[in-house]
Amino acid sequence: MSPQSKSLKEIPIRSPALSPKDSSPIEKSEETMKSLHFFDLEPDQSPEEWLKYCSEFEDKSPHGYSPMFKDNKYSWRPVKVLGYSNETKRYQVEFQETGIKKAVSRLALRFFCEDPFLFQKRIEKAKLLKRKADEETRFSDYVIRTNDLLLSPMDEKV
Repeated sequence: MSPQSKSLKEIPIRSPALSPKDSSPIEKSEETMKSLHFFDLEPDQSPEEWLKYCSEFEDKSPHGYSPMFKDNKYSWRPVKVLGYSNETKRYQVEFQETGIKKAVSRLALRFFCEDPFLFQKRIEKAKLLKRKADEETRFSDYVIRTNDLLLSPMDEKV
């Protein structure tokens, strides 16, 4: 069986590890709002497992798809996975068509064995969670910045 025909059921799934961030709560909040991958809560293989999957391909074969900006829009293009950086938590990929190399997050890399529909739902779920967190942050900021003199006390009977 070729690696391209391998189904997701054949690759073991592990739950994402939750680890505390080294930054302060304010820095964490600002950092989180900028990065969609913090909201990707779906179980996934480890980078090592994905690199092992990629090693089963022929040398010049692509391993998956990643978005590339072309003709004034983003479209998913074939890429070869070159490696993974534990420091940046990004995969190094090379676009098959152009030879351009770039570092991408996991949500910007769909492997051939992944169902495109399920992968898109995963991205949409992360975007929804991010949008909700952004809304809560905006509301909290609004409440914090509201002048106390503009507020009236609540009735004790309530």
